[in-house]
Amino acid sequence: MRVWIYIVIGFLGLEAGQVHASSLQEAYKAFRDKNYAGAEEKFAEHLRSSPQEPEQIYNQGVAAMLAGKTKEAQSLFERAQQLGEPSLKAKAGYNRALIDIGSRQWE
Repeated sequence: MRVWIYIVIGFLGLEAGQVHASSLQEAYKAFRDKNYAGAEEKFAEHLRSSPQEPEQIYNQGVAAMLAGKTKEAQSLFERAQQLGEPSLKAKAGYNRALIDIGSRQWE
């Protein structure tokens, strides 16, 4: 009986991992196809099961920025800066600055 429980739990974990990987693959495919809104949604789906992946948070921010969701992108870049390595922090900061510059109306 105990063996069956471990096998069932093992299969459930495998399926969850496949769904997890699938949403990430779909996010990258949507991004390559320039479907930035779709990519942003798929990155969000992926991050629901792995919320502490700064690289994917950053990627979701890029997709949101390119989809015109600048407030959401700002928030995602800020989060990536909090969790990421120095190089990722720099890229996220640069993108935040681009959004700030783009949102200002110059006279």
